[in-house]
Amino acid sequence: MVDELNAVVVSVEYRLAPEHPFPTAVEDGVDAILHLAHHADELCLDLDKIAVSGFSSGGNMSLTVPLRLQEELSHESGANVLIESKGAIPISQRAMSGGRTLVETQKQIKIRAVVAWYPSLDYTNTREQRRQTCIRPDQDVPAVFTELFDESYLQPSNMDMSNPYLSPGVAPDHMLHGLPDDIIMFCCEWDMLLAEGERLRDRLQNDIHKKVIYSMVPAVPHGWDKAPNPLRRTPGVHKYYLQACKELKRVFSEDQTG
Repeated sequence: MVDELNAVVVSVEYRLAPEHPFPTAVEDGVDAILHLAHHADELCLDLDKIAVSGFSSGGNMSLTVPLRLQEELSHESGANVLIESKGAIPISQRAMSGGRTLVETQKQIKIRAVVAWYPSLDYTNTREQRRQTCIRPDQDVPAVFTELFDESYLQPSNMDMSNPYLSPGVAPDHMLHGLPDDIIMFCCEWDMLLAEGERLRDRLQNDIHKKVIYSMVPAVPHGWDKAPNPLRRTPGVHKYYLQACKELKRVFSEDQTG
C-alpha cells in the first residue's frame, strides 16, 4: 500500500478479546479514525481519501467500523459533530469506558472505500450452519479454533447476534446505504465464510446499489495469504494485493466534485 498508493498506512492496535470482547475492537477502530481526523494536518492526511481494510475478523471491522462511525457522527451544515450512541448497541454491549478516548472533530471525514478480505459477516448463522456451506470442509478452520474465537469475542453468549456492528451482512438497508460507494471484497473458495460474503455482495449490488468489486480466490482456504513461513510467499498473493491497490488508486483518483 505504501509503495503502490503513496498512502499513509495506519495499523490500529485495537484492544483484544477475551479481555475486551465485542464491541470494544469496533469502537477502538472508530476512535482511531476520529483521532486521525483530529490530527490530520500534522499527519498530512487527506480526509477525503480514507479507506478501511482488514482480514478475517479485521475484514468484519472494515465494514462495522464505518457503520459504527455513522452513529458516532451527525451531518449538520456540512460538518461532522460527535454524538452519543442512540441505542443501536445495548448499554451492556458497549465499551464506552476502560480506555476509550473519544475525540471531537469538526472536520469532514470521507471514507471512500472498504477493502474486506474473507470477512466474517453473519453471526446469526451458527458455525455448524456455516460449515455446511463449505465445499471443502477438510480445508476449513478447525472447530477448536473457531470455538475459541467465538467464546472469547461473543460475550455474553446470549447477546444479539444480529447486531449490525457484529453482523454487517444483516444490517438494515438504511445503514448499508451509509457505507462507502466502493466496496472491494476478496473471498476464499474453501471457506465457511464464502456464502455470507456472496450474500452481502449481492445485497450491496442489487438492493443498495453500491459499486462492488468482488473476487473469489479459487482453491484456497480461509487466510490463504497468511503463510506461516514469512520467507516463502504463497502463490497468487501478490497478484491479489496489487489488484486491491489498483482499485484503491482508481477510487482515490476519481473526481468527487460532482
